[in-house]
Amino acid sequence: MVGPSVLIVPAVSPAVAPAGPLADSIRGADASVEVCFADSPGPRAAAGGRLSRVALPLASRSAARELPGLVTLHGAQAVVSDDPAVIRAMATLRRSGGMRVPAVALVTRSSDPAAQAAEGIDLHLLADPGFASVVTRVAPDSRVVAVRGLVDPRYEAGSEREQARRAIGVPEGSPLVVIHGGEEASGDLAGAGEVALAADPAARVVILCGENAERLAELQAWFARAARLRAVGVTDRVPELLAATDVLVETAGGLAVLEASSRGVAVIAYGWRGAGDRQALADALIEALQSPRPEAEGLAGRPSAADEVLAVAGLEPVPA
Repeated sequence: MVGPSVLIVPAVSPAVAPAGPLADSIRGADASVEVCFADSPGPRAAAGGRLSRVALPLASRSAARELPGLVTLHGAQAVVSDDPAVIRAMATLRRSGGMRVPAVALVTRSSDPAAQAAEGIDLHLLADPGFASVVTRVAPDSRVVAVRGLVDPRYEAGSEREQARRAIGVPEGSPLVVIHGGEEASGDLAGAGEVALAADPAARVVILCGENAERLAELQAWFARAARLRAVGVTDRVPELLAATDVLVETAGGLAVLEASSRGVAVIAYGWRGAGDRQALADALIEALQSPRPEAEGLAGRPSAADEVLAVAGLEPVPA
């Protein structure tokens, strides 16, 4: 390696959050630092999903065997991951002395933040300050910081709601409900769609199916006669869509919760926390649609994830 480097081992594609935005931020903060990516060894869960009790230890052991070689190959000054198996492996290696560079865990899963925390990790970067108590219980000696820079910058920049609604064609006076199933379209999306349509006769509903083309086709067929509902696959317009949204129904528990709250969108967890069944979802959705829109949380006041990673790697001081 010519210069210093940071190794990122993402749970999913390095192009998407949180790995993609973090990598771009590191490069923007210090152009001399090379950001390298490596595939996560062994079986992986989808973003927001969980590996089985058998698969997680297997994946963790596989990662522990390969990580020291990857660190040497890339000359890394720090290793970063949001993959629970890799995080567990990094923690084991740090405790045993098998990996001598700092380990950074990205804690982004609203459904199970403890899965991305481990004793032995040097730095836990949180997408949501609410994760702090969980992470601190798991790893009391780690530095734990809620940061910005783990989501698409368009979420952090903000946008004008009415302009966003016009751009995506939401009729005036119609609430917009977005149902988000993560990259794998997990959860009871059909049930959530039916509940959302019934909650308000004027509501427009969008179901986001990520990369699951089979589930997308099923939902499009299921709601073929529902003029007020659209099921869509991969799209680069999610920031604009959430800017126009009144309520997000989240079935996967990933970064979409942070992305929505940063836009001032009401969030309902369905199936993993909060609303446990369709009746509970209906009650929560009706209440959310009748309540004032929440204040946008905003991320500008938080420390930069890139600065924190560079600091723990010994490449930049933590900003005051």
